Amino acid sequence: MIGFIPELVFDALFVSTKVTLDILLKKRDKCTWD
Repeated sequence: MIGFIPELVFDALFVSTKVTLDILLKKRDKCTWD
């Protein structure tokens, strides 16, 4: 169980980082289209 928790935390960090990057890229695309 102890070794399982860090994996969940890592996955959560990875997903949130990916989502943040996606949002930043989309914002940049919108600025480019304007």
